[in-house]
Amino acid sequence: MAAIAARPFAERLAEWAQFNAEMSRLEADGVRRRHPDYDDHRVLRALVRLRYGDDLARGAWPGVELVDP
Repeated sequence: MAAIAARPFAERLAEWAQFNAEMSRLEADGVRRRHPDYDDHRVLRALVRLRYGDDLARGAWPGVELVDP
C-alpha cells in the first residue's frame, strides 16, 4: 500500500478513472450477453436498476416497465 500511496495523486486518480470505466464496460457487456435483444437504452435501464435499485429505476422512468438486469 505504501508504494501506491507514494505515487502522485494525479496518476492514482487517472488509474482509478480508467478502472471505473473498464468496470462499467464489463458490467454493460454482461447485460448484453444475458440479453442480446436489448438496445443501448434498455442496457442503460438495466444498469440503473442493478446499480441503484428498483425504486430509483422506476423514478427515472416512471410508468415504464422495469427491464431484467
